[in-house]
Amino acid sequence: MSVDHRPAIRVRFVAPTNFNGARWSASSDDGRRVLIHQDYERNCSENQERAAQAWLDKFLDDDLGKRELLPIALSFKGETFFSWRFVGEVSDLPF
Repeated sequence: MSVDHRPAIRVRFVAPTNFNGARWSASSDDGRRVLIHQDYERNCSENQERAAQAWLDKFLDDDLGKRELLPIALSFKGETFFSWRFVGEVSDLPF
């Protein structure tokens, strides 16, 4: 079995200030980060997924293929962690 090393996407809520509205930050350990505005018509999970997908679209948009988030995430200490795969990729995971 081969092991793939892929950056995890860390998503956290950024509270509003006097100058900026509520936002979601998606980042990786190597410092790449994207901020998106809170969409009040969506729930918390949907906004987290939007932020993680925005990170994928911004930083992993290349000729290797389209990526998608895995349908599971881990949350603790106010942060949610997502992983991803290539669209159509076959894996040993049950989802």
